[in-house]
Amino acid sequence: MWVDLLRELVRTFLLLRDLFGYLLPGATFLYLGFYSQRVEVKALFIGSPIPAWGAVVVFVLASYLAGHFLAAAGHAIQDVVSWAVGALRGGPGMIHGSPMRRGRGKAGGFPLKSESLVLYYRKMYPQLFVELDRRDTLALLRTGMGASFLLGSWLFPISLGQSALFVVGVLFLLTGYAGRKHVALYRVATLRAALRAERAEKREVWV
Repeated sequence: MWVDLLRELVRTFLLLRDLFGYLLPGATFLYLGFYSQRVEVKALFIGSPIPAWGAVVVFVLASYLAGHFLAAAGHAIQDVVSWAVGALRGGPGMIHGSPMRRGRGKAGGFPLKSESLVLYYRKMYPQLFVELDRRDTLALLRTGMGASFLLGSWLFPISLGQSALFVVGVLFLLTGYAGRKHVALYRVATLRAALRAERAEKREVWV
């Protein structure tokens, strides 16, 4: 039963999304905090009754929670910068200002932006959504890692290493933002494929 549950979590990217989208960026940020000596690790556990395995559990939970904060911070930074660039250019510039939002994301009268359609066709044709989930997880990973490096760079004094962390963080955030836009368009392509698969099945039934 546990093997089947683990296989299902991996197949649906739920476990992989938590691992790579939240846990890994959070652990990276905490490690930067420990490495910069802004957080004294020994002071947290010396004289504490928490065993070694308990410390690992605490670190994993802290990394997971920090990962959620980093994902939210990364998305906020991306959207604010996108809005500022769009305002300078005289347009909306937001992630939601994609072709789907402007009314071209429809096929056969079905709004491809609808989350209910995503849920429905994900259940009907789960294999079609594997690649979408993989790309969504990668975009989340890049955004979380970008926020981790960008915010973590401020834990260090001004140096070449701090500048490198800052630049890497910015690059990750840029690629994560591009990934979010790509995922939004790829979701439309996936739903179009599901619609075509459904129509093909109906034709086969009538034939």
